[in-house]
Amino acid sequence: MWSAWVGFNISHGVGVLAFSSIYAYLAYFQSDLLFCSTFLLFGAPAIAGVYLLLSKRYWFTIPALGSLSGLIFFISGITANAL
Repeated sequence: MWSAWVGFNISHGVGVLAFSSIYAYLAYFQSDLLFCSTFLLFGAPAIAGVYLLLSKRYWFTIPALGSLSGLIFFISGITANAL
């Protein structure tokens, strides 16, 4: 049971890192692609919002704060690009 728990947490942690790495790459190297795609642009805050809801419901304060800060950064980036 312990191995399953550790594997579950590692796999989900890797998923969060992959998600954030892909969007960091797009923002830094492919910003035209990112900001021209409605799906990519609004998909990130939607996923960050889901992580925020999950972290508030099932996890602890630190993951919730991390999810909230990610959501704020995504929304700030979209707002800054729109101006």
